Amino acid sequence: MRCPYNYKSETTLQVWEQNSDDNQVLTDGRTTTRIEYEYMECGKESCAAWHDGRCQYKA
Repeated sequence: MRCPYNYKSETTLQVWEQNSDDNQVLTDGRTTTRIEYEYMECGKESCAAWHDGRCQYKA
């Protein structure tokens, strides 16, 4: 079981794209950001959200 709110790593990827006209003059650009998370295994009894044998976390 993966923890729904606690993660052990975060990877951020940013890509810059730019556009130019026929004279090679920059006209505009755009930055795209993508974030990926690697979630931790559930801590079960050691987690404050664990009650009555299951995760009680409410997103």
